[in-house]
Amino acid sequence: MSIIKSIIFLLSLQVFAEFADVQNNVSAELLTGYETLSPGKDYTLALKIDHKKNWHSYWKFPGTSGFQTEVKWTTDKALKISEARWPFPHYFQMGRDTMMVYKDTALILYTLSIPENYSKSEITLNAEISLLICDDKSCVPVTEKTSLKLKIGPEEETNSTHKLIVKAAGKLPLVLAPENIHASQKGDSILLQFPNLEGDFKSAKFFPISLTSPVMITVEQGFKKLARGYELFIAANPDAENKTIEGVLVLDDKQAYTFKVDLSKSAVVTNTAQVQEEDTAHVDSDSESLLLVLVFAFLGGFILNLMPCVFPVISLKILSFAKLGDSDKSKTLMHGISYATGVILSFIAFALLIIAFQASGKKIGWGFQLQNPLFVSIIILVLLAVCLNLLSVFEVNSVSVDSKLADKGGLGGSFFSGVLATIIATPCMAPFMATAIGIALSKSPLFILTVFAVIGVGMASPYVLLSLFPALVKRLPKPGAWMETFKKIMAVPMIITVFYFAWVYWALAGTTAVIFVCLASIILSVALSIFGKWGGLHIENSLRKKGRLSSLLLLLIAVIVCIFAPVRVPESRSLGQEWLAYSASAVERDLADGKTIFIDFTADWCVSCKFNEQVAFTNAVYKEFADKNIVLYKADYTRKSDDITKALKSYGRAGVPLYILHRPGGKAQILPQLLTESIMLKAISSETE
Repeated sequence: MSIIKSIIFLLSLQVFAEFADVQNNVSAELLTGYETLSPGKDYTLALKIDHKKNWHSYWKFPGTSGFQTEVKWTTDKALKISEARWPFPHYFQMGRDTMMVYKDTALILYTLSIPENYSKSEITLNAEISLLICDDKSCVPVTEKTSLKLKIGPEEETNSTHKLIVKAAGKLPLVLAPENIHASQKGDSILLQFPNLEGDFKSAKFFPISLTSPVMITVEQGFKKLARGYELFIAANPDAENKTIEGVLVLDDKQAYTFKVDLSKSAVVTNTAQVQEEDTAHVDSDSESLLLVLVFAFLGGFILNLMPCVFPVISLKILSFAKLGDSDKSKTLMHGISYATGVILSFIAFALLIIAFQASGKKIGWGFQLQNPLFVSIIILVLLAVCLNLLSVFEVNSVSVDSKLADKGGLGGSFFSGVLATIIATPCMAPFMATAIGIALSKSPLFILTVFAVIGVGMASPYVLLSLFPALVKRLPKPGAWMETFKKIMAVPMIITVFYFAWVYWALAGTTAVIFVCLASIILSVALSIFGKWGGLHIENSLRKKGRLSSLLLLLIAVIVCIFAPVRVPESRSLGQEWLAYSASAVERDLADGKTIFIDFTADWCVSCKFNEQVAFTNAVYKEFADKNIVLYKADYTRKSDDITKALKSYGRAGVPLYILHRPGGKAQILPQLLTESIMLKAISSETE
């Protein structure tokens, strides 16, 4: 019926065609950003269509009337040209018809693939473009022919058009990932909700790609900003033949997203977002309960104790419990509660910082503080101080920073251990914890605080349980000379942790800043050595005061050196010949071209990421990637990146590691956070439904 209607529409208007100066109303041109192309690579082509004022042509789905622009290619059979990648359209109304059109200048993009063994020195691309152009009075079918000659050589060479095409590719609609849209029908209206859509948008239009869609093709759409995200009301289509809403959402005529929603389930079935999660149970966004998310949070916090980044501090906590072996139950319990308080309050502090940043419009995720060079430099100094304490370089009031405070009943040491354990735990993201935090960050501030507090409870729970049962504590070795030896042994993983954070700091701030932090570390070591020799209670009062004052001044100097360290972002490091730097537009382009892609969300400060890189990304895995022609993208989250934060959030995650495998057909798979070679090989070789 729609075809007959379009034909009648065309014939009724074609009487005006003989009066139109057709050739002056539209022109078409083929463009590429290169003068010389290289074999074995893919290049973006642009079909540039220029319309005279008040004239337009049509999108891939024209609307209630009109015809899609079509291109017939003629070129060497060895070359491959992809399907069109369409920029977002605009609405145009004529009488009762609502159409989706291009005005002014439109760039429709294609991908040209040149085989690696291509031997010719020049190629010619011929395009025959069939389009219907209209103004508000008439429509005229037009056929435009254009061609493009390009050189083939070993070294590719860009031209002045390159930036224009890159800009056009950046404006193509992105794909909405899972849990980012809910669809429901309320009476005669369809409600589309976008709870995780960030930004200050004033207008939005949805462009469906079917006449049988559940939504009407209409410019009358209600757009509303919510406390979190946005919602869009569109009239329901009484002639709908299915329950699938598919199309493009355009915001402020600048930003666009494509998605596919199954209305009958009121859940996302996006074309690259049918996510299969292997590391945790899935929490459906429409049925998630607070209890289930809290269970995930508790389990994630508990498992965090098993992660490698927490080991140095956990070993010290066990040592302090060993020293309490002969203490009464109440004293042991108080130390367990003090440790738990330090952990829980630290997680709450992180939650409050995240809430504050979100309120200011900033995008952050788990581990955000490790993207700040100053914070990392202070952590280096704190860990170095703990290390020197373990080596007995200094004591506080004749008592060590952690374990010896317990001897005097000092609960501050246990509290400090909890704070330190939480800070050092941030480079790790435990299973279950990722899902809990990902959901929490899309909810209310109270929900965020609750989830983070429960993660803290989970992390502290083993030590509270240990303190509740003195019999378990008594099973630990009795206090004795072995503890001094054990302390010095524990200094080894602590100093390794110091060097690890120094490497993270180098990745954030550069070589010169590392030199400054090394200087600050030397000053700190001297300060604590002075404190250890002349700051103890056994030293004569006046000398002790001088020793402590000198130590304090040197400590302040060390901090000032860190504050004024000249931060220089290092030049981009090589990702390896297999990897491409993550770009949302590049991922969208490859998915549109039917390629399978793998995305590694990682960071230098992420211990789990580095562990996986050594264990799971083996030669056999890279060979499987190559055999399956999988495109590899690395999303480096070492430094703050709004784009990567946004991408993480789109997958329901708040931090790294995250591993995504996209296959042709629009399915995405989230791999476990802790990988092995066998897990990787199974995921790559398996076929999804």
